[in-house]
Amino acid sequence: MGLQQDLGSHASWYREGLAMLRAVAEDFLSLADCQVLLLRDHRIPAERFPTASLPVATPDDELRLLRTLAATADYSLLIGPEMGSLLLDRVQICEEAGARLLSPGSPFVSVASHKGQTADRLRESGVPVPTAVEWSSVGPFPIDFVYPAVLKPLDGVGSEDTFLIDGPAVSSQPFRSRPTWRLERFCPGMPASIAAIAGASSTLWLPACEQSISSDGRFAYRGGRVISDKRLQERARRLAEPALAAMPPANGFIGIDLMLGGSSSGQDDFVIEVNPRLTTSYVGLRKWLTTNLAEAMLNIVQGRSVELLSGSREVEFDANGEVICREGNSDRP
Repeated sequence: MGLQQDLGSHASWYREGLAMLRAVAEDFLSLADCQVLLLRDHRIPAERFPTASLPVATPDDELRLLRTLAATADYSLLIGPEMGSLLLDRVQICEEAGARLLSPGSPFVSVASHKGQTADRLRESGVPVPTAVEWSSVGPFPIDFVYPAVLKPLDGVGSEDTFLIDGPAVSSQPFRSRPTWRLERFCPGMPASIAAIAGASSTLWLPACEQSISSDGRFAYRGGRVISDKRLQERARRLAEPALAAMPPANGFIGIDLMLGGSSSGQDDFVIEVNPRLTTSYVGLRKWLTTNLAEAMLNIVQGRSVELLSGSREVEFDANGEVICREGNSDRP
């Protein structure tokens, strides 16, 4: 609780990050001859982790340990928020140490960490993205933009500091904590995400998930569920494949946030952003699938093929990593 209190408005990072870390560590630990070593904030009790962990008390400790472990481990998997270059800096440290990454490298992370650069790259490749402009908080909201609109940081993570703006008359005063923002057209529909595990020779697409988002104008992430409708799955995949192709090459787990609009043809579907890391959907997908996703990451990165197999269940999950499984009918994705 002390760490959550220290994080304040970032406490959701702690909960979601811990859920992802525990889930993926458990999956690696279930593999034969696989040892897992984690870094943990010294304020988190060691018993909250499923395996051995090294306590980190200062930023210098973290970077020193990260550099040492990246140079000696067979593989390294980085999970972290991309804002403020937090993730990119650590990826570059691992690359300089000669690490073999199970997560995206610096070229991919550099682009995906900037929402404007990502959207420009996707748009140039013909991928539908919402109309947007960069907005300076020293002035009023533009009167010639389409409202309602979504205001978000250029390098934000999740729904951090994300707001629904009803129109240009909204005061800019509350948003002057950042000099520049991204003002993006609000796209109605089903918020969704789809993840891929990428390698040099193949990409493994995972089932798409519907996202549960708060309706208070802050877009807080509440969790999600694996989508059972095959037509929606096809639309999500059709939208995400060219988006990933437009990005720099990458290894490992990548998440793509989507908005699936009201038209069954998919003409109102948009890519919202690309996440260069493990996402919270991992905690639900690993329960829906009978394929071990940690093993799948290793196989894909090593150039081997993987077949995804699912059980007969419906899966819902929340942002804290709690998963509810219900028996039902399910096919292979």
